[in-house]
Amino acid sequence: TEGKIYGALLPEGKTPVWMVPDQYLDRVKILNGPPHSLLPKVVEEMEGIDVFYYACDHDHKNMMAAFTMVRNKLSKGALVVAVDMGWNASLWEFADSNDVPSYTFRGSIGVGFF
Repeated sequence: TEGKIYGALLPEGKTPVWMVPDQYLDRVKILNGPPHSLLPKVVEEMEGIDVFYYACDHDHKNMMAAFTMVRNKLSKGALVVAVDMGWNASLWEFADSNDVPSYTFRGSIGVGFF
């Protein structure tokens, strides 16, 4: 997005999928933009979600909104993973509200077991 810096750098001449082996490129879809506008469409298109990995805006309100948005698509045994969990307790609150266990790894990566 013009005028925005996202804090991630790509090697010169590389695309965001530069580390994905060629045989898996048909499984990768890169969408750029704010998660609150992109996520609803992506979730709607999916039949089910086995792993939801959240590494976007770490604001409590936005994280809870994202977790709530995917809740009805989570498969039995799905994982909800979030990084930088020291910023707020959103994942723990979400797991508790769904009566599922959760775990933190080294105080940074959180997992809810659905």
